[in-house]
Amino acid sequence: MFQGPEHQMGWRIRIDVDGEPIEVAACHHLRHRLPRGHEIARQAAPGRQWEMVREVDFEWSVTHGRVRVCTLRQSPNGTFHTGAVRGFPGLTLAGAAEAAFRLERQRRAPAMAPDDRAPPGPPHR
Repeated sequence: MFQGPEHQMGWRIRIDVDGEPIEVAACHHLRHRLPRGHEIARQAAPGRQWEMVREVDFEWSVTHGRVRVCTLRQSPNGTFHTGAVRGFPGLTLAGAAEAAFRLERQRRAPAMAPDDRAPPGPPHR
């Protein structure tokens, strides 16, 4: 499975992205699920009772100031993603956090500046 300091509970790092500080913090979740077929066979071999299988969902929150920008998750193949649509293959956790922050900042920027909407000429009264 995955190993490294970022896979431990309580891990956090501060990164400077284009002059703006962001923080990436681990917020992993432990969950229990029913065993699958091969896990039942492995548990039954020594004569034990079936038990729930413990799994950890690895997640990291990316925050800017005190606002959560997005949540990064790690898929079984090791790539990071923010959901079903945006993935960051080949990037480290810090690189994926930077890319996700830039995408969210771009997405949240207004499409038109207020000055562009005003008609040309002197202001109307």
